[in-house]
Amino acid sequence: MTVDLNKASDSRLPLPGELAIAPPDDAIAIESIESAEAEVEVEIAETPGPSVLDDWIVYPSMAFGILVTTALPVFLGQRICLPVLSALVLIPMFIWALREGRPRKAIQLGLFWAVIQSAMIVIATVLSSESASRAVLGGVEFRTEWLSWIANGSPVLRTPALALDRTVLELIVYSAAMFLTGSVAGLIGLAAAMDTFNFTAATLLTQAARPLLMLLGAWPVWIIVRLVSFLTVGAVLAEPMVHLNLRIGFLLDWWRHRKRLLAIGLGLFALSLLLQILLSPIYRWLLQAALGLKS
Repeated sequence: MTVDLNKASDSRLPLPGELAIAPPDDAIAIESIESAEAEVEVEIAETPGPSVLDDWIVYPSMAFGILVTTALPVFLGQRICLPVLSALVLIPMFIWALREGRPRKAIQLGLFWAVIQSAMIVIATVLSSESASRAVLGGVEFRTEWLSWIANGSPVLRTPALALDRTVLELIVYSAAMFLTGSVAGLIGLAAAMDTFNFTAATLLTQAARPLLMLLGAWPVWIIVRLVSFLTVGAVLAEPMVHLNLRIGFLLDWWRHRKRLLAIGLGLFALSLLLQILLSPIYRWLLQAALGLKS
């Protein structure tokens, strides 16, 4: 009988130090579940340490992008391009921050974008009101309703509305857009609403009998609080779709980590409604005085 030495050497007994005990199947399953849960935890949790988004160059780059995407559509009178291009400056950064598990960073970037975008629309309107009126979607119509509200308290139904029921509806529609599209549609709609309001505020500044008084009243405090609330709520609701993950485990962990931030956003929205109810008469009087409607 012939013995194959190669097979014999391959089938040798393991040394004592080489002995390994295979875990039972139940242990392997439990370990896999715990590993999957840990992955979900990592995806949701805030990313420690700085990233590229924390580099100072991000902000001047965004500002330059906003300048270009505002000036060209206003000059060309492009109503659709203006909010779309403006939002496209923010959308990649916003999504990037959410992918890193940093909704607060996304909100910070959104606020910076909102301030610079508002300033650009105001400057463009002051320099060329006619070009801005062609480029801002619904700007002239909203300005007419806003002037009616200043004069006699008529409800403003166009976005951003002053009628409370319409304001709540706007939040619902915006929230659905942020959740379903991972922020894309919601931020485009927010850009359009901001452009409309800032165009109106800028035209009032150019027509004011008392410009300094108009500067105090053109941007009511509840509008600013509402903007912050929308960005906060939107950053939270966009996160699951940004991660392309709607698994129950992920959503439960997302809710556990983000419910406090969502509550803050909704609380700010409720505060904006309260401020509007309390301060509307004061702002109407202030705007009437600025426009010379009151002595």
